Amino acid sequence: MRTTWVPVLAALLVIALAIGDAISGDDVVIVPLYVLGPLLASVAAGPRATAAVAALASVLGTVMLAALADLGGQGIIRLLTVVLGSALAVWVAALRQRLQSTAALLDVIFERAPVGLGLLDTDVRYVRVNDRLAAIDGAPAAEHVGRRIPDLLPDLPAHVGDDVLRVARTGEPLSDVEVDGPGDRHLLASYWPVRRADEVIGVGIVLMDVSERRAAERALRAQTDRYEALLVALSDAGEGLVVLERDGRCVFANSAFEQLSGYTFPELAAMESALDLVVEYEREDARRRAAARLDHGLVTPALPLTLRRRDGELVDLEVGGVRLDVEERRQMVVVVRDVTDRRRAEVERERLLARTALLAEASELFDQSLDEAETTGSVARLCVRELAATCVILLGEEPGNVRSVASAEREEGREGELLTRLEASEEHPMEVVMRRGAGIITDHSVVVPLRARGRVHGVLAAGFDRAPDDDDLRLFEDLGRRAALALDNARLYAERDHVARTLQGSLLPRELPDIPGVELAARYVAAGAGNEVGGDFYDCFATDAGDWALVIGDVCGKGAEAAALTALARYTVRAAALQSRSPSAILHRLNEALLRDRLDYRFCTVLYVSLTPREHGVSACLTAGGHPLPFVLRAGGEVESVGTPGSLLGIVDPPELAEQRVELAPGDALVLFTDGVTEADRDAGPERFAARLATWRELDAAGIAAAVEREALEVQGGVARDDVAVVVARALAPVAAPFVPAERGVATAT
Repeated sequence: MRTTWVPVLAALLVIALAIGDAISGDDVVIVPLYVLGPLLASVAAGPRATAAVAALASVLGTVMLAALADLGGQGIIRLLTVVLGSALAVWVAALRQRLQSTAALLDVIFERAPVGLGLLDTDVRYVRVNDRLAAIDGAPAAEHVGRRIPDLLPDLPAHVGDDVLRVARTGEPLSDVEVDGPGDRHLLASYWPVRRADEVIGVGIVLMDVSERRAAERALRAQTDRYEALLVALSDAGEGLVVLERDGRCVFANSAFEQLSGYTFPELAAMESALDLVVEYEREDARRRAAARLDHGLVTPALPLTLRRRDGELVDLEVGGVRLDVEERRQMVVVVRDVTDRRRAEVERERLLARTALLAEASELFDQSLDEAETTGSVARLCVRELAATCVILLGEEPGNVRSVASAEREEGREGELLTRLEASEEHPMEVVMRRGAGIITDHSVVVPLRARGRVHGVLAAGFDRAPDDDDLRLFEDLGRRAALALDNARLYAERDHVARTLQGSLLPRELPDIPGVELAARYVAAGAGNEVGGDFYDCFATDAGDWALVIGDVCGKGAEAAALTALARYTVRAAALQSRSPSAILHRLNEALLRDRLDYRFCTVLYVSLTPREHGVSACLTAGGHPLPFVLRAGGEVESVGTPGSLLGIVDPPELAEQRVELAPGDALVLFTDGVTEADRDAGPERFAARLATWRELDAAGIAAAVEREALEVQGGVARDDVAVVVARALAPVAAPFVPAERGVATAT
């Protein structure tokens, strides 16, 4: 029933009683019943409504007493009973309203409290819980009422129920009990007894979820443990750590720094400034950098400093520092590392690298030239540039036969100083070194042998402005070995070059013959190093048949093998030409010879031309065995390729060979060449060569040959990548009669 109906009902009750009293005419019992109306109103209505009902009851009671003429002593008592009862009802209504307000406030606090609140009876059954406790337990509030803690939350530790029972039985509260809640949650519980008089009727619970706080505490503890472990690890690793105040006073130092500096922490703390441990010439800079770190947060990682230990020994340090703000104080955490051994190792490494670079540069200089004078001069200049004050290199295979071939000095005018110093020795150091084959140190000088492949080629002497040590001796011995090897290589190269040139000369005609009516010229450039025998060859000789043989060829490979094949080809052609005038027959015999000897299945290309001077010009019969076909440069500038391609020689038997006759009028030139001429420019090929050839029509045979050589080398960048051979036969004025070679003139090859 709504509370607004209660005072109305109470008023109606009072009126009904009054009516009943009036009808009965007996007020002995009825009048006190007027109090029932206000009392009924006080149960559910507010003070105002109750007061209204009480006033109504008092007025009607007075009216009824007056109507019954009962205002005597008993009537007054009855009236007072009504009035006092009505007043009591008003007071009860006011008290109830106050209690309801307090209960409502308590309900709001209970429900909205940020902690879990609950009320349990003495059987550990929930009577009431707030929403926060329900959220912590993970079950709706309605499911809590009437259920025991173990039944609702079986995963909770057993001691929770035991703690609640203990409080209910003993009446002693328990505070701040840690509980492992569901889902790895950490709870803090407090239990207090709920009493009525002296009887405990239940247990109140206050439950706080402290999971985040515990996680933060664990994180803080872990961080603290890490910092402590870091400090221990730094000490174990020899890393010193100090904490300095702004004025440089030490407020903390680990054991590693104590060992590093030689001072205990109390001694360090007693110093005016720990920066006084830095050597004097670095101290001011250290203070300036420390102030920059503290004031501006500037950091220079791995700052080098030198510390003077307690025993006076200097220690090389690498220092790193960072600002630390503690409340209103600024401190600096400094980590120091002893790098003395590392610095020494770095200096030694730099020294070794410098010497290794010196030796590498020397080797590069040796590779750049095979000339004796240039090599020794480079070595002497290198020595005085990097190490010595003076240097002299003497060559000779015995002490009595040496010559000075190179010298250098760092300062002008000191060239003879080293030789004078050596001459002043009782036994000339040069003789000692050459006899022993090992270097020596004497009077600010180092003398080492130039020894290579078991031979001593001379000595290298270096003078110093200081006393040389064993490292200098080892360095110069290594340098001497490299120099000696370069000199010996130069000697071997010269010998091999001489042999190669001699062999190459034997495979080419020393002179070109003088052919009547024919102007003859040839050019030859071997590719690669000068001591390699080329694979191209040419030849020109008179045959017994009254004509002239003009031969050009290219053998497979280079060097000694190519020379053997070239000699076989050249002399086989010469022998075959004595037996036949047919160019194809001659090349057939050459092919047979190559197949018969089986020179590692090597092959060659050969172009054979038979030249016959006649009254109208020169008649040429030619056969190509795999060789590039020649060009004919006519006097008018026309260029034409002549001949028929044939098989390589030394591959198949019989080869495919064909003969073709070409007539050369006066001024016409027959140009024979190897593939080094046309393949110099692979993109253009023979077509470009033919076009260039037409521009040389006004040149004589020597001019044409020189132009062909020059063109081939220009295309190859000035250095032949392949052998270049060219032979030019240019017809002159016609001869009176066919020529029979009875006497043979000689013309020098161009």
